[in-house]
Amino acid sequence: MGCTNIAYNSSFLELPVNVLYYKFIILTSTVAISPLNIIIWIGIYFVARFVKKAIKVYISKKNIQTQQITLAGKEITLVSLSKQIVNILFVIFALQSLSITNNGSGLKELLDIKLLETSKFNLTVYNVFFITILVVAAKLLSTFARLFIQRNLAGKQWIDKGREYTFTMVVKYFIYTIITVIALNSLGIDITLVVASSAALLVGLGLGIQKIFADIISGFIILFEGSIKVGDIVQLNEGQARIVQINIRTSKARTVDGNTIIIPNSRLTTENVNHRSFNNKPLRYSVSIYVSPESNTAQVKQLLYDCLLSHTAVDKRKNIMILLEEFTDTNQQYKMVFWTDKVWEVDVIKSDLRYAADETLRKNGIACGTPNTKYVEREKNTPIN
Repeated sequence: MGCTNIAYNSSFLELPVNVLYYKFIILTSTVAISPLNIIIWIGIYFVARFVKKAIKVYISKKNIQTQQITLAGKEITLVSLSKQIVNILFVIFALQSLSITNNGSGLKELLDIKLLETSKFNLTVYNVFFITILVVAAKLLSTFARLFIQRNLAGKQWIDKGREYTFTMVVKYFIYTIITVIALNSLGIDITLVVASSAALLVGLGLGIQKIFADIISGFIILFEGSIKVGDIVQLNEGQARIVQINIRTSKARTVDGNTIIIPNSRLTTENVNHRSFNNKPLRYSVSIYVSPESNTAQVKQLLYDCLLSHTAVDKRKNIMILLEEFTDTNQQYKMVFWTDKVWEVDVIKSDLRYAADETLRKNGIACGTPNTKYVEREKNTPIN
């Protein structure tokens, strides 16, 4: 009787163990997922969360750079990069834990599963996992390269934000090119075959994609030549705009109104581009003012000259002038010529000068008008509205 009870109790205790090892998802002939694997993965998940929080606290205490870094239009942080590394490591641990319930078979057998098989190459889970690691590695290298450029070129007189962006983008594309070659080799794809196929494709498509490749080549020219950089102000058909991003095929510019213009790079290299902020030197602008033909020219000239001198954005080191452009029976046309390096704010500066000129002239009994203004009371310089 006692022996029977012992046997009964032993089998009763083995029941939960059998449930834990029950293979309810079959992946391969040697690898399956059991409830024990799910429990282990849940534990790994919470451990990973704890490790990521610990890394964030450590980085904050050590006062390591945690501010957002803009890279190719995306914002990433050192903390998020650390989290990506932790995620990859714990995914590897989770997959390796399959060997606990599969008699030593686990990660290796899982990675050998074929997802796609052709006469040219085989796509396995290992290839997908390896390419994923390569992509994360490329992001890491690109970010560290940007940090290196920022820290080592900071304070250099010959470097500015535009050139810094150019260096970063060139390094980034170089890294991604190397990663792409490695990824293709991991799939067993011959690079020379890819190049030959691409050449045949280009011939077949002909002019259909000629414009696209012209834009891509122009993108590399812009990045390496540095004639146009991020932050530069250019004059386009759409108006004055500031370059905010330079990619391989297109660039983005933002107008004064806040509109974003997507510009094919070939347009920036083949067309005449009015570069308003080249070398950050002051540019010359002018504002036209019309007054009564009976006005004292010397007095008007001095008053307008004083308006230019009083504006803080006008470069006093340059030659500012008041030109009498036209003298007709209906009006006198003056041009206020000035220099400023505040290219982005030039419309506001012109408006300020017009307000100042109108106020100053009216205080001295001289009325401003337009080219079509008719003055009937010439002795009072009063225009007809």
